[in-house]
Amino acid sequence: MINSNRNMLHRFGLLMDGRVVPECMPDVEMKIKPSHAEIAAVSCDYPEDEFLILDSQMIEEGTRMHVLYEVRTTDPASVIQSFDDVTEFHSYEVLHTGEKVVLIRCLIDEPAPARAARSSNNLVSSPLILRNGWIFATFTASDEDLSLFKDELESASVTYQVVSITSSSDPIDRLTERQREVLNEAVDRGYYETPRECSITDLATELGVTKGTVSRVLHRAEGSIITEFVGHGN
Repeated sequence: MINSNRNMLHRFGLLMDGRVVPECMPDVEMKIKPSHAEIAAVSCDYPEDEFLILDSQMIEEGTRMHVLYEVRTTDPASVIQSFDDVTEFHSYEVLHTGEKVVLIRCLIDEPAPARAARSSNNLVSSPLILRNGWIFATFTASDEDLSLFKDELESASVTYQVVSITSSSDPIDRLTERQREVLNEAVDRGYYETPRECSITDLATELGVTKGTVSRVLHRAEGSIITEFVGHGN
C-alpha cells in the first residue's frame, strides 16, 4: 500500500527515493520549421488561418504517420483545394467541413521534427499549431532531454527557435524545512494510506512533539501543495 501512495506523490513531483523532494522541469515553447515544405506553404498561403495538428500516430511500417488537422478558416473550400495540390500526402481525406472549420486526416512520411522528439524521448503537448510556415510546440523537459532534442533537430538540419523556457511551479517549494520533515515521516509511516497505517499520535511520538503540532504542520503543508496543484496559488 505504501507503493500506491508513492505513485500518487510521484504525480505531484514530490517523491524520489522515498523522500519528499523538489522536481522542477522547465516548460519549453519552440517554433520549428516543418520538414514538409508543401504543407508549410499552405499555411503561408492562409496566414490568418490556424492549422491545428490535433493528433498523430505512427503506422506499422514505422516510417509513415497519420496526422489529423483541424483548420480554422473563413474559406474552407479554398483550403481544401490547396490540400488537393499537396504531393507530400500518401493519402488524405476530408472528415468534416463546417462554415469556418475543416477536419482533414492525412498519411505522410514521419516529419523530421516528430522523429527528433521521439528519438530524444520528448512528449510534445497537443495540439501543435502550424501558422504561417512554422510549427509552434510546447512541452516539459529536463535540460538533458531538451539538449538531446535540439541535437536531433540540428542533425536533421531542421530550423528551430526556442521561444521561451519557463520554470514550472513546484508546490514543494512552498514548504518549510519542518513541513518537509513531518510530511516525509507521514509518507514513510503510511499515514496517507487507506486505511491509515499510523496515527497522528504515532507521528507525534516519533517526532517528539505534540499531536497538535503534527496536525498543524501537516495541515499547512497539505494546503500549500493542494492550492498550488489546482492553480490557485499566489
